[in-house]
Amino acid sequence: MDSIIDDIINNDLLFGKDKEQGIVGAYQLSDTHIRVFNRDNGKIRCHDELFFPFFFLSDSSILNGFIPEDKEKFWLVKLGGTNYYQCLVIFRSWKNQKSALLKECLEANGFEYDSAILRLDPAEEREIRRLISDKISPIIEKAFQAGEKNLSNRERLLEALWDPTMPEAKAFVRAFGIAESEASPVFSAWKGITFYQLQVRSTSPKLKDMLAWLKSKDSTPIDAPANKAYMPQLQMFNVKIITLINQMVAEMRSILQKYETAFETFIAGNPSELTAFLRSARRVYYVLGYCISSLNSAVAIFHHAIKPPEHVRLTFDDTNQLYTRLDTTLSRRRDVPATF
Repeated sequence: MDSIIDDIINNDLLFGKDKEQGIVGAYQLSDTHIRVFNRDNGKIRCHDELFFPFFFLSDSSILNGFIPEDKEKFWLVKLGGTNYYQCLVIFRSWKNQKSALLKECLEANGFEYDSAILRLDPAEEREIRRLISDKISPIIEKAFQAGEKNLSNRERLLEALWDPTMPEAKAFVRAFGIAESEASPVFSAWKGITFYQLQVRSTSPKLKDMLAWLKSKDSTPIDAPANKAYMPQLQMFNVKIITLINQMVAEMRSILQKYETAFETFIAGNPSELTAFLRSARRVYYVLGYCISSLNSAVAIFHHAIKPPEHVRLTFDDTNQLYTRLDTTLSRRRDVPATF
């Protein structure tokens, strides 16, 4: 009996190969690390460990052509047996695991896509860093004691937003009341919100161009007189498209305004509103991501049909077809998943 129990307790398949004792919890600390908590002589201690995200695949060819960001290495391990999952895929970072999952999802559903969407453009990342740096300059001034002149320390504090394991990150969270365990999700959320601000800023000019056409005489079909009986219906369609666009823009502005207001209270010395906003940022991401995606698709559809700055007028049938495509793109159901 003791032999059987010993075989069960030491079964790596059931309990894993890590023999570390007293683990009571763990959470994601950064893109590459987790923080592990252990109970040791009645006290809770913690230490940080590298973590390699992974998933299983039924067919290794699914990842053909996948190039991780920064050409980061990943491992494709062939599994034995005849079970459904034939491969184990291991990554060095969460961001590239998520990119690989997105690639698999897009291809499984038959979507054509530009592989660049799987990676954050270096120029975009530089711009996000610049925007955040400008945004938190007042915070850095507060985080250091009056008279602090060490520029390298300030630069390291900015870098800590990208790596919460740095000692400067601990100084930051202590100075402004964010729990250390919240550093990684809060910092990630901050970068995420700034990314969406950048996306909104990038889309706005083309969006304004599309709205200007929809509200102008150019949107009246060149053969309107021949379709006089159907023009009221087309005009209602036009109003519907404009309304859908304005509603999405207003929703994004409302979310980003809440962020700006929370940030102002943060600058004033009260971090609770900002941290509360960032804690719930995942649901905000879903709404912002949906709106940005829909509006970008609508802009692409519009500029495929209407080549600015000429703003040519279309036929009645072409205008109706354009509105139908825009309506389909802007009216997609987008309920936030209950588990999101």
